[in-house]
Amino acid sequence: MLREDPDFHQRWIADVEKDRITGRWEASEDEGTTWRKDFDLVYVRT
Repeated sequence: MLREDPDFHQRWIADVEKDRITGRWEASEDEGTTWRKDFDLVYVRT
């Protein structure tokens, strides 16, 4: 998933498994040239 706003770029990167999605949001202040991790996010099927 990718967001390309003129002031802020953000993307979601994830590994999808059978009962879990492990991913992270990354942010870029220079239009997507360099990225930094914003935060991790894990979804678990219950």
